[in-house]
Amino acid sequence: MGIASAVCMPDGAPISKVEATKALGAQVCLVKGSYDDAYEKACQLQKESGATFIHPFDDEAVIAGQGTIGLEIIEQLPDVEAVICPIAGKKTVCIFSGGNIDVTILSRVITRGLITTGRQAVLQIALQDKPGQLQEVSEIIATYGANVISVYHEHADPNMAISSCFLKVTMETRDFEQIQQIRQELERRGFRLITGHL
Repeated sequence: MGIASAVCMPDGAPISKVEATKALGAQVCLVKGSYDDAYEKACQLQKESGATFIHPFDDEAVIAGQGTIGLEIIEQLPDVEAVICPIAGKKTVCIFSGGNIDVTILSRVITRGLITTGRQAVLQIALQDKPGQLQEVSEIIATYGANVISVYHEHADPNMAISSCFLKVTMETRDFEQIQQIRQELERRGFRLITGHL
């Protein structure tokens, strides 16, 4: 719409929400803490800039806009049988049509889609089996803004040195550039990457 906007979010907001907001053209201000901290920062920015403040949910126009979603669904999908609306402002619609959805295959499709678009990455790292290694890897990942969603630590693989271990880390990421930055920093710090993704 060509209107400058700033959206304040807690620094723990999901990466997908942050990136979707940026893709719509807004400047995102990540605020350390909770929703209340982000709200206070938004109020401060409004006072400093004189911009119009739009509350994320306690605003008549926002409420009215969200209320039209049901009408739009019925208009576009008159035979819909079920709609699931998550809390937290996401406008997601899940339509169930019969019982023929294989959730395992659906999960694989989603995971592959995330990996092929740079939204998820799996790193396998050869480590010295000593205290502090996992912490250092975690700090690097956190510094670059990725989110660790699983960790597997293998120290009994017969193909590695007795004083070594393998660490497999699955991360939620923004894009391929972020993944590359993390890989480069790990290598710069002396970590040996075995694979970059599944």
